[in-house]
Amino acid sequence: VRRDGLSSLSAANRFGVFPGFSAGWRVSEEGFWKNSTFLSKNINEFKLKGSYAVVGNPIGGFPFLSLFGAGNYGNISGFIPSLVGNPDLQWETSNKLDIGIELSLLNNRFTLVADYFRNDIDGLILDVPTPLSTGVPGNIIRQNIGRQRNYGFEVTFGGDVVRKKDFNWNLNVNYTNVQNNIESLYSIGNTPVPFIQPNGQFNLLQVGQPVNVLHGFRYAGVNSANGNPMYFNAGNQLIQHNIATNSFHFASSKNDPTLGTQTSLTFNDRTYLGQAIPTWFGGLTNTFSYKGFSLEVFLRYSGGNKIFNNTRQEALLNMGFQNNGREILNRWTTPGQITDVPRVVLGQSNAINQVNFAISRFIEPGEFLRLQNLVISYNLESKFLSDKTRGYVKSARIFIQGQNLAVWTKYSGADPENISEFGIDASVSPQVRITTFGVSLGF
Repeated sequence: VRRDGLSSLSAANRFGVFPGFSAGWRVSEEGFWKNSTFLSKNINEFKLKGSYAVVGNPIGGFPFLSLFGAGNYGNISGFIPSLVGNPDLQWETSNKLDIGIELSLLNNRFTLVADYFRNDIDGLILDVPTPLSTGVPGNIIRQNIGRQRNYGFEVTFGGDVVRKKDFNWNLNVNYTNVQNNIESLYSIGNTPVPFIQPNGQFNLLQVGQPVNVLHGFRYAGVNSANGNPMYFNAGNQLIQHNIATNSFHFASSKNDPTLGTQTSLTFNDRTYLGQAIPTWFGGLTNTFSYKGFSLEVFLRYSGGNKIFNNTRQEALLNMGFQNNGREILNRWTTPGQITDVPRVVLGQSNAINQVNFAISRFIEPGEFLRLQNLVISYNLESKFLSDKTRGYVKSARIFIQGQNLAVWTKYSGADPENISEFGIDASVSPQVRITTFGVSLGF
């Protein structure tokens, strides 16, 4: 049982009590297991385990305090309220459940650990909008109003695949699958709010969906007759964007340049384009040793998410001819041409690429496999070192190490992992590649 205090909350609500417990049963210690030749020989250890705990989540800043900042009254400088605090804020709590097994196999040569987990987060502190008429700075007050659930399973397997006198191959692999679901937000006038737009036009926090789903318009390609971009509305009807007048019209097909009845694309025409958070991830480590030589290879993988490539939308496909990406070479130029890149019109980037909106045209898969670490080393024989140095040097290791050496992915951006929590690549930089040479000595 823990009692924790958090200075991010008011004195009245600063302390919380968080209990937890765990239990395990080593089934392999029971008599019926030891008396079974097959079980005791092949499964050396079998353990059932479970745990449950309530944990308080850390909270950044001091959201219970009302803050002041610089402001003007006419042309006179002064201080104005910049944030209305909420002294009634409570701890965010996570109710964590874990059930799993642990196995040791074939004379303890291999181990297998598998767990199912569930984390119910309650009392999420979110920005609740207030009416403009109240005069609240930023039109928000933070409250404990959200609930979400994370659940899934993880598996780890490892051991010596080959175990010889001079050669050994050790393998370790782990896999995690996690799902996320928003269960409630806040209410206005006792009416539950179904969604929040946390960052403008790109994402939604929506009840019944994962956190920060990408939300936008479905791209239908390019009209082959005139090069205009096309979209689908909520009724799956084809909509043509007339670049010349920046207006939307119904279209009969992707090959017909005729502008039909004028229409519009609204919020209701947007749809779910993918979730920003990976649903599966893990790693694979192989360690090979032969006499004094050793090779360690560590691979990481992740996927199940989508990335909104805002860099393509705003920079690489801009209509100002400023450092364009190669994709601009596929632009529509002549009637009858089939392409996904609309015609280029100088200064019309915002209209043609629908800048400030999420578009399925710029949604890409986030799966990747990364060669995270590679180490090649040689350990000098201890007796040889001791004899040659009169016992002063006991061990010596020479190594070369590379980190982030390669990435395999279908994502076209700089790095499928170095993106924001909203799944947006806004001109991110790739992770650094490092090569190290070294010698380790033990005296």
